[in-house]
Amino acid sequence: MTESDDEGELPETDGTITAVDYDFEVDVQAGDSFTFRNDSSNQFHHAVVFNFGSIDPATVEENLPAFLEGGEEQPPPPAFEDLDFEKLESGHAGVFGPGGAGTAIGTFQSGNTYAAICFIQDRTGGPPHAFAYDMYEVFQVD
Repeated sequence: MTESDDEGELPETDGTITAVDYDFEVDVQAGDSFTFRNDSSNQFHHAVVFNFGSIDPATVEENLPAFLEGGEEQPPPPAFEDLDFEKLESGHAGVFGPGGAGTAIGTFQSGNTYAAICFIQDRTGGPPHAFAYDMYEVFQVD
């Protein structure tokens, strides 16, 4: 992972995942890297990217909350029963404060559905952003 500084620019990547106050903006193409930016006004964020393969984005969107809340003790929703959980994580970005950015390794394949998820909690505590604010974005790579 490469972090930006005030005088340098980040290397070119295959897309950008930007965190903005409990939401993500995603613009990623097929490839093996992405830039992560935290444009939030005052919260730390990161992104863990999961690969849901050929599952339709609407199906992932519908089943993702139950999947996240179920934890390891619960079986996955039926829509996810064919997932290879050994290959679910596709990449992740480090934790950045407001205005921070860096590059990260992430494997993105055309036609696959992904979800970028933030598991960081507010500075004052509380549940992770994915649970407290539904801070995740489901997207499909063209």
